[in-house]
Amino acid sequence: MTAVVQPHANANRFGTNVVVGMTALAVGVGASLGFLYGFLAPEIREFFGVDRARAGLLVSAYFGATGVMSILSGFIADRVSAKRVVAAAIGVLAVMVFIAAGSSSYWTLLFVSILGGACYAPINTGTNVALANVVPLEKRGAASNAKTMGVPLLVSFGAFFAPVVGQAFSWRVPLIACAIIAVVAFVAALVIV
Repeated sequence: MTAVVQPHANANRFGTNVVVGMTALAVGVGASLGFLYGFLAPEIREFFGVDRARAGLLVSAYFGATGVMSILSGFIADRVSAKRVVAAAIGVLAVMVFIAAGSSSYWTLLFVSILGGACYAPINTGTNVALANVVPLEKRGAASNAKTMGVPLLVSFGAFFAPVVGQAFSWRVPLIACAIIAVVAFVAALVIV
């Protein structure tokens, strides 16, 4: 027997395309911090006086924590609303990125990387639930692809601009930009999902 998914209460107010756009923004910003560490590795290495292995550990810790938290994210998303899961995870991620941008300690960056990566998993799972709540079954493949597009879109933007801005100004500036985008995604999750 197949369960019938009732449309989300906000689906009529905002429309499916707005929800899909919000989920793309959410997963894009969710993945971005992990990649930004790599894009800014030369500046981070110089500022903190760490070798390539420690700079690489920031990326590994981020996506490793995402992988581990993915095990739990489905259980959380099944028991809590998509809005709460996505908003809470993006809210914590935004705070973590602001902390990273102001950090003067490599160990703080590593802590932020682990907690930020752990936030990315429920963002991904929660946005899947959000899509399932508003997108008709026959259109979920296209909606899922549109959501997934947020990751390469934001990451490619970051890959181009982060090193340039990081070299010209500071490695902190791209992180501040990422945190601001995360705050926008957090508000969007509260309003739209």
